[in-house]
Amino acid sequence: MDESPTKVYFKKSNTVADWTEGVPFGKGDTGNIGDTGADGVGISNVNRTAGDGSAGSTDTYTITLTDNTTKTFTVTHGSDLTNSQIINDTASSTNTAYSSSKMDDLMLDIELGIPT
Repeated sequence: MDESPTKVYFKKSNTVADWTEGVPFGKGDTGNIGDTGADGVGISNVNRTAGDGSAGSTDTYTITLTDNTTKTFTVTHGSDLTNSQIINDTASSTNTAYSSSKMDDLMLDIELGIPT
């Protein structure tokens, strides 16, 4: 393979030294910079705004987005903290049950900015 300019050559036949002229290969020149896209909306903060996380209690969490809108949901903890469930998701008006370990995973995803 030729190093400068970068070309790749192909053998045309079994005849000695019977190669193609070479075709450009590899990384090309840097292109023009494109337009900047619109900013997306992310999570800027997650806070427990009510409750203490104790067994049998109900906590309220508020998520603040980067556009300053907020989403809230409540979590009712099981008596042994292994069977927690979301009982009121104000964003979608649906009820979804999660274990405490699943809630921990979801909260970590939110803290790390991983889409859920």
